[in-house]
Amino acid sequence: MTLMPARWFTDPAADAPAAIRPTFTQEEGRALVEILDFARDPANAEMELLQCLDAAGTCEHGRSTGRNAANFTPEMDAALVAGGGVRYWHNHPSRQSLSHFDWLHAGKCETVEVLALNVHGSIYVGRIVEWDDRLHELLPSFPELSGYLEIHLDGLAKTRGLSDLLWPALSYLTGHILNTALAKTMPVRYAFCLMNGDASTEQAANALEIIKDGIDFAESAIQDCLTKSG
Repeated sequence: MTLMPARWFTDPAADAPAAIRPTFTQEEGRALVEILDFARDPANAEMELLQCLDAAGTCEHGRSTGRNAANFTPEMDAALVAGGGVRYWHNHPSRQSLSHFDWLHAGKCETVEVLALNVHGSIYVGRIVEWDDRLHELLPSFPELSGYLEIHLDGLAKTRGLSDLLWPALSYLTGHILNTALAKTMPVRYAFCLMNGDASTEQAANALEIIKDGIDFAESAIQDCLTKSG
C-alpha cells in the first residue's frame, strides 16, 4: 500500500516562525470542528480533548480527555511506534499557545507534530525535526519565562496606551510570543494561525509594536537561560 504524503503544517516554518492558513482534509476538518466544539462547551471549561491523527490526515488513531491535560493512550503509542508520523491535536483551556509539555512531546520523534487549538479557533503548531539537547534545560524553564514575559507585556501595555480592554486579551498571546521567540533562537518549527479575538488583538493600535518588543524580550530571556545552563 502506498503511503499518502505527510501534511506537516509546520513545513512553512522550516526556517523561521510562520503564519499559516491551512486547508484541511475531510478527517482533519472533522477533528478540528469536534475539538473546537468541545472547547467551546461551558461544561468543558477546564477539559482537554486529545485526538491522534495520522500524518496524511486520513484517519484517527485514538483519543482521550482529561482535566487540563489528556493522557496518551496505548493506541496512540502504537501509532507512534509504527512509524509514518502522527499528529497530536488538542484544545487548550488556557487559550495559550503550545506548552513546554507540548514541545517535549514533539521532541519524541521527528515525525511528530503537535497542534493546540483555543476557543477563538486559533491554531498553534510545533515540530522538532532534529532534537537539540539544550532544550532539556530550556523547556522546563518556560513557565517561569512565561510569567516574566506576561509582566513585561503588561508594563508595555500600560506605558504605551493600549486600551485596558485589551490587556486580558494580550495576556492570552503570551505563549504565542514566547514560542515565536523560541523558534527564532532554537531549531524548532513553529507555525500559527490567529483567528477572531486573537487576530483582532494582534492588529489593535499599539499591539503590534508591543508584541514585537515582547518577542525581543523573550529572545533575550531564552539566550540568558541558555548561557546560564552552559
